[in-house]
Amino acid sequence: MNYLPVRVKAAASLQCLNSLSTFLTSILLLVLCLVANSYGKVESNIIVKTWQASASEHIYCEVLEPQAVAYFYRLSPAKDFGVQFNFTFYSAKLVFSHPAHGCSQLSNAYQVGSRIVAIERGGCSFMTKALVAQEAGALAVIVYDNEAESDVHVSMVDDGTHREVALPAMFMSGKDGHTIKHTLESLGYGYALVNLPMNLTTNQMYMMKQAPWNVW
Repeated sequence: MNYLPVRVKAAASLQCLNSLSTFLTSILLLVLCLVANSYGKVESNIIVKTWQASASEHIYCEVLEPQAVAYFYRLSPAKDFGVQFNFTFYSAKLVFSHPAHGCSQLSNAYQVGSRIVAIERGGCSFMTKALVAQEAGALAVIVYDNEAESDVHVSMVDDGTHREVALPAMFMSGKDGHTIKHTLESLGYGYALVNLPMNLTTNQMYMMKQAPWNVW
């Protein structure tokens, strides 16, 4: 009896199975690579969300703690000095300067380093305040209006001294700034926890938690 045709068919079937197995393995590896790359991109967007806001548009700060002022606040970036944000600070500490006007060396500079500092408007130029914050090692500076009930946003411009500000600078209304400051003082908090900046779409703005004293 001749078994050759059977052996040939068996060998051919085995070779076909091996080829199929190799093909499926390649497909599986390709899928795993695509998934891994996609996951990496998502993680990158969550941890370091890069974007740039022009000086003509508003950006937003989200206060997380204390709960009494846990709202979104609108900020106006400086017009022609400082740098733009290229990522978001999550759960950053926001502290208020001493002295409040921030026109001279800060007595609480040890609290300002690697944090966001809020400085009251008045007494010197916006650029001088930003440079004082920069010297203290701040991540960014927010200048809030010295009028406690003001909801006006002022354009922060270069003072013409040709000095270089290497941190983001922005303006906050007096009503927002003083409310946050007084709340921290009354609760005995040394800082507020914030996410800054938050780049919100029009739809997100309608859904976000605005401070009850603000109407945008």
